[in-house]
Parts: sequence; C-alpha cells; structure tokens
Amino acid sequence: VIDIASGLSSLITNEKTASEPNWLGASAELLWLREGEKGSTELVVGNVEKAGQIHVAGTVHASISNVKLTVLGTGRIAVAFTAKSWPNGTLYNEELEPKKLSTARLYDSTMVRHWDKYVTPQKSAIWYSKLEKTNGRWRLGYLSNALKNTRLESPIPPFGGENDYDISSTGLLFVAKDPSLNPAFNTKANLYFVPVEDFSETPSSKPRMFENEALQGAASSPVFSPDAQSAAFLQMEKNGYESDKNRVVYVSNLSSERTSSRTQLVKIQTGQDEWDLSPGSVAFSPDGSMLLLVVEEKGNDILFKVDLTVSLTDSSSHPEPLTGAGALSDVRPLKVGSNELLISSTSLIDNSLYTILDPDHPVAARIVSSNSRDGISFGLSSEQISEIWFQGAGDYQVHALVTKPSNFSENQQYPLAYMIHGGPQVSSVHSRFDS
Repeated sequence: VIDIASGLSSLITNEKTASEPNWLGASAELLWLREGEKGSTELVVGNVEKAGQIHVAGTVHASISNVKLTVLGTGRIAVAFTAKSWPNGTLYNEELEPKKLSTARLYDSTMVRHWDKYVTPQKSAIWYSKLEKTNGRWRLGYLSNALKNTRLESPIPPFGGENDYDISSTGLLFVAKDPSLNPAFNTKANLYFVPVEDFSETPSSKPRMFENEALQGAASSPVFSPDAQSAAFLQMEKNGYESDKNRVVYVSNLSSERTSSRTQLVKIQTGQDEWDLSPGSVAFSPDGSMLLLVVEEKGNDILFKVDLTVSLTDSSSHPEPLTGAGALSDVRPLKVGSNELLISSTSLIDNSLYTILDPDHPVAARIVSSNSRDGISFGLSSEQISEIWFQGAGDYQVHALVTKPSNFSENQQYPLAYMIHGGPQVSSVHSRFDS
C-alpha cells in the first residue's frame, strides 16, 4: 500500500497467490483473493494498520477473478466476480473434473474456436453476493449467478474481463453477445442491466437489454453513473468487424424497460469533423458531469474528458486531453467527495507511476510515486524517447517511436532494432514491460 501523503509504501502480504486487492469502503480494510485447496479461491480480509491480522471472509469452490465491490451501508458490501459455470448455471471447477482419456473435441456448431481459445460447454458468468460484518469479521453470503437461464455469456470470450461489467447498489451492468445471432459470423453485443434488490438473493427479474439501433457491432466498457441511475458504454457500428471504431453511448434511464429510445450517441467533434479516435474505455467523472475516455493516439494511451451535458445536446463538444506520454493502466476516483483522480501508468522509462489529477486543472497534476524516479534510478531519461513520421508503402504516413540508448551520442553509429506492430487499428504504445 502506498501512502499518498508521504509516497512511502508498506507490505501487506507476501503470499505468492494473493491478487486483486480492493478497499472495503472507506475503512483501512482490504479484501483480496488467495488460491485455496482443490481449485478453490479464498476471499481474504486484512487491515493495513494492523499488519498480519487477516481472516478469510469466505471460500468459493472455483477459480474466480475480476472482483468488484460497492458499499450498501454500514457493515454491508455487495461483491461481484466472474467465474466459469456449467450449462445449468452452477460453478465449474476444473481441478475437480475427472482426467480425460482423450484430447479430441466434438462440435455440432460452426463456432469451435475464437483466436486461440476453444469453445467449451462451460461459459463465463457474473456471480454476486453480500459481505456482512459481525463481531469485527466479514462473512460472505449466498452466491448467485446473474446470468443463469439467460443464454448470455459475460465477460465476452476470449479477451473479456473486468471491463465487461460493473456493479452498483442497484444491480449489475454488463455486455454480452446477442444470443440470437450465430457467434461464428457476428460480433454484435448488447448492454444488459440486472436489477438486484437484495445481493443475498437471486435476481427477481431477467436482464433488461438496452441497444442503439444505429450500432450493430461489438460492445464493451459498461459503467454506472455516480448515482447509478444512468450508464455509458462503448459500441462499434459494424457487425462482424472486430476492429471498428468505438462510439460512446449514453443510457439516460436504467429503470426503464427494454427500449432503444433510452440510448443516444455521445456527440464528440474536433472542429467541424467527427472525432476520428476510438476510445478503449469510458468512465464518469466523480461528479457525473464529464465522461473520461482512455484513447490510444500516436503510441500513447491518453485520458480525455468530454463535457457530458454539451455532448448530449449538440455536436460542439470537444475532447480535451488530460495526460501526455505513456500508457494508462487504470483511472479511479481518489476519494469520496472529490473530483480528483488517481491514475496508474507506465512509460518507456518507468514501469510504475501513480499520479493525482484534477480534470478541471490537469496542469497541476502531481506525482505520488515513481518506481524509477522518472528514469533516474536506471540511468534513463525522457529525452531518449522521440517520435518520427515516414512514408509508408502506399499513400500514407507511418508513425514510429524512437528509443535511443541512455548514453547516446550523435557522433556515433548504433545497431537498429526495427520492431513492427500490425495496424492501423492498434499499435505499439509508450509503455514498459518485462518479458
């Protein structure tokens, strides 16, 4: 855990299988996952002010991931996660299955594999429950499969994860492929809302579908507004095209029944033209007045803000960049009652950077922690990184990032590593990773 005031970090646990830490409301308590026996997963709770004092809030007898929490009241927190399920809606645990005598697969449908993942009878599902605190200890309640008996699958395989669903005190929001279409030839997905009155019970109603008739492609990044009454998500226009441009869709009223009249495209323009960039994720600002979009542009993941009120009423809303060079890992509200954001990112000179940013005053952003001290710890500098444009094979220009050695001298020649990434829909970004 990093102390924002001092920038100092402290170790909470060194367990090898610990993952996905989440704050339990505004307290000093954390919840994280830990591998259990026979393919199970334990939900562990610890206090950052009392190192070593931990307890297991509950055990799920399957491999789970993508945990999300929302506070319901004092001592009550709704929890959701994703896990594989059998066709009958029960949890699937691979380690408890008998060892197969053959690797052969038999299919009676056209869709047998997506990218490098084979289609299996077990489907991705979103599960939820309630954590309650009694006598100083948290306990996990009854588990419910939000997608049971719906023919829906979320997160959408093979790449779907935590960005395919969201949780609030009113229920769950998720995207899933249209079950009425053949998945081998269609990418169309829809937004669904599952109202949940009590997170300790099964859903009282089926998922409500929201769609925009102008968009028939893949959907992603569903997110609740701060008051949980409206929502936003991303969707492509063309069905069957996985790399189409994402459009931003706003849902004004989640309490309505299935209808397309409650959705509208968010109008974003630069000058007189429609914005030509494709957002990778969307979120609301803490006060709900703005949409925050993470967009890949010229080798960088940049955070933009869009005035939501203006974008819904006319087409004069212009996206404003809030960050510069680098690749964003996550953007979260800093604290309750503040519009500031906590941003985690990487760059070609730093593999871990935390920044606090106010969307209304982005130039005043302040660094909380830099793993490489802006590259100094490893003899690196932002001056090593530059960009160039050069003529492509056709009538177009190609963008490239150039990384020079830390001891670069203009009077010397150096070997050149030419690293190519396919495009133009995706590209190499200004990020650092270990391989």
